Amino acid sequence: MRGSKARYALTSMLDILRQDGHPLGVFGAQIGVLKEADHIGLRGLLEREDRVALETEIRREGLRNLTNSLLNGSLRTRRSSLF
Repeated sequence: MRGSKARYALTSMLDILRQDGHPLGVFGAQIGVLKEADHIGLRGLLEREDRVALETEIRREGLRNLTNSLLNGSLRTRRSSLF
């Protein structure tokens, strides 16, 4: 049993080392794939009607935050010009 684990570890290491000669490049590629997989997987969980409602809610919230930040910025400008 120990021999097969050692062989597996050795072949895995060789596969990583063959990838552009840099093991971190392989690690970065795996992270990128996982990020995209999460993104796609979450969209697939929602049914069509729910997904549209969620996207609309996200847009509304984004516009609300933008409006608040613009108003806060303009109020700060007015206050500073008064003093």
